[in-house]
Amino acid sequence: MGASVLFIPVFFALGSLGVYTLSVNFPEHTGVHSNSSDLKFPTNLDELQSVANFLHEYKNDHSSYVLVLLSCAYLYKQTFAIPGSVFMNLLAGATLRTLVGLIMSAVVFAEPTGWCSVWTMGQMPYIFICVQTGCILSEIKSLDDIFTLWTMAKLCGIAVVSLLPGFLIKKHRAKQKGVANLVIIMIL
Repeated sequence: MGASVLFIPVFFALGSLGVYTLSVNFPEHTGVHSNSSDLKFPTNLDELQSVANFLHEYKNDHSSYVLVLLSCAYLYKQTFAIPGSVFMNLLAGATLRTLVGLIMSAVVFAEPTGWCSVWTMGQMPYIFICVQTGCILSEIKSLDDIFTLWTMAKLCGIAVVSLLPGFLIKKHRAKQKGVANLVIIMIL
């Protein structure tokens, strides 16, 4: 056990080198957002928007590379418990859109923690909300875009989806409690 702990810095260094290598060795691309020097782990919404714009445009020519880069970066953050996975979920939604972003985030989230945490600990609603929010954020260019009927409908849909698991659990517990009370009454 003691000797295996010494390998953590080695694995961290190798993971860091791998993500760095992927982020600086992009295949050739000429476009509006062709400067990969802005590519970094986002820590606020402005950085998220900048990285999302770059990757979204870059994805048109090199979708596999963007998917591998996002997956490796997400895995790196999850494996070494580096804060900011919410930004990675938002970035997945903004770059890959809802379905592909949700699948990528769920698979990569589950890899270091085990699949049971995605399904049994309620991570799917969280991942879905983050990915869908990333999609919405990528479409908003001004405050006027927030108050459109379509954006408000999407936000309401996200709110309903986030409340649904709690409602279903509460209903299930009430049903179980009702059955338990019925058994007690029958025994008496």
